[in-house]
Amino acid sequence: FCDPATGLNRVAPSGGEVTALTRPAEGDFHAMPWILKGDRRLLYIAWSRKSESSTIRIRSLDGDEDRELVATDMKPVVSAGRLYYGRGSTLLARGFDEAAGAPEPGEAEIVAEGVDGGGEFTVAAGLLVFAPEAGRQGSRVTVYDRDGKTIEQIDADGFLDDMTLAPDGRLAAVMKRSETAGEQS
Repeated sequence: FCDPATGLNRVAPSGGEVTALTRPAEGDFHAMPWILKGDRRLLYIAWSRKSESSTIRIRSLDGDEDRELVATDMKPVVSAGRLYYGRGSTLLARGFDEAAGAPEPGEAEIVAEGVDGGGEFTVAAGLLVFAPEAGRQGSRVTVYDRDGKTIEQIDADGFLDDMTLAPDGRLAAVMKRSETAGEQS
């Protein structure tokens, strides 16, 4: 789990002692962890106040490895051998070797353009679910098929965040924030 100001932390599923995984420099933050296959490494966003930019980093849970992978403005998602991330208003994807923990050679492919202000997205089983930042305030989640055609639009009366798809793409979960500060459902 993460507290962007203090970094990424680790705790057993049954509870217990919290162990720090990362500690950002003052004014920087670490967030949006994505556990890779094998449960021994994770990707996360590291934002630097000094450079005013963010990167995707890979880190082993035992601390032996922590290195930069690629610049990004959106969270990392890995699905079906692809790393999804964004720069500016463009959602990108490129081949990703989870065993090596590295992007494959070559340029990233454009998945979607005009993704204003980032937004929330997730990918699984060849499906991409995306909610633009401005649209989440409304809130509408749009589900696209493999050809980029809209399958479904889901409207809600609150702010939707932290979308996740089941690996088979049949179920989705989102966090809905209420109007009352601090309440989540």
